[in-house]
Amino acid sequence: MPYYSDSNRPRPIGHHLSITKPFASARSFLNLYKPQTLGLRFVVLLLILSLVFMLAFPIYSALPFFQAVPITNWLSLDWRPDDGFFGFGLSLTGSFLLVIATLPLSLFAGWVISLQLVDNRKSWINPVSVAILEVWISLPSVIIGVWAIIQVVPMVREVAGSGYSLLTATIGLTIFITPTCTLLFYRSYLSHLDQYGGLENSFEMSVLSRSELFMKSQSSAVVGTTNYIFCRIFGETMVVLMLSGNSLQIPGNLFEGMRTLTATIALEMAYAAGMHETSLFALSTVAIVVILIVLLSQFKRFSNAADD
Repeated sequence: MPYYSDSNRPRPIGHHLSITKPFASARSFLNLYKPQTLGLRFVVLLLILSLVFMLAFPIYSALPFFQAVPITNWLSLDWRPDDGFFGFGLSLTGSFLLVIATLPLSLFAGWVISLQLVDNRKSWINPVSVAILEVWISLPSVIIGVWAIIQVVPMVREVAGSGYSLLTATIGLTIFITPTCTLLFYRSYLSHLDQYGGLENSFEMSVLSRSELFMKSQSSAVVGTTNYIFCRIFGETMVVLMLSGNSLQIPGNLFEGMRTLTATIALEMAYAAGMHETSLFALSTVAIVVILIVLLSQFKRFSNAADD
C-alpha cells in the first residue's frame, strides 16, 4: 500500500464540498454574484418606476379635462382655451404634417450617408466622419435652430412667406435628426456585412439591390430605426418652436407657418391656469399615447416574428 503524506494524498472528486452541505459550491457562487444582481435589479426597478411616474403624472393630471370637456370639443380644429375651445386637432395635425415631411428625408439622407461610411470604412475619413456625427448628435437642438434662423430662414423668405414655415422647420429638423439616423443605419449595416458582405462583393450589387438585401436581412433594425426617428420628430420641440412660425393654422402649403403639439405645450405652459393648464396636460397625454402606439406596434411585430 503506497504511502501518502497529507500534502500529496489524492483527493476524491468533489472533495471541496461538505458532506452535510452538498450545495455549498452553488451557494458560494450565488453569494459571490448576489450583491451585483441585487444592485442591477434595483437600478432597473428604479428606471421602470421613474418611467411609470413620468408617464402617469400628465395622464392623471389630464383626467379632469377629459371628464369635463366633450370629445367633440377637443377633437376639433379650434384652439381658443380662454373661450373654452380646446381643439387638439390643430396642433396634432401640425405634428403629423411635420413627421410626414421630415421622416422620409431623414431616412433617405441617413441611409445614403451610411452607405458612404460603409464603403469607406477602411479609409481614414471613416473614423473622422463618425466622430463628427457623434459630436453633431450631442449638440443641443437650440444650436441647430439658431443656425437655421441665420441661414435657412432668409433663403426661404426670398422664395415666399416670412421664412418661418413648415418648410423651414422640416429643413432644420432634418439636419438635426439625420446624424442619428445615419449612425443607426451604419452600425446595423456593419452587422449585415458579417453575413452578406461576401455576397455583395461577389455579385457587385447595385445600391438598390444592396438596400433591398439590407432591409430583408435587418428588417428589425430598419423598423426600429424608423420608429425611433418618428418618435424623435414627433416629440422635438426647440427646433420646431424656433422655425415653424407657431401660427394657429393648418398650413395650406410649405411656406406657411404652423404649430405642433409639443410647441403648444412649451409656449403656453408658463402662463396657463385652470382648465387651460389641464388641457396642456391632456395634450401631453395625447403625445404619450401616440408614441406608445408606435412602440407597442413595433413590439407586437417582433413578437409575431419570433413566434413564426
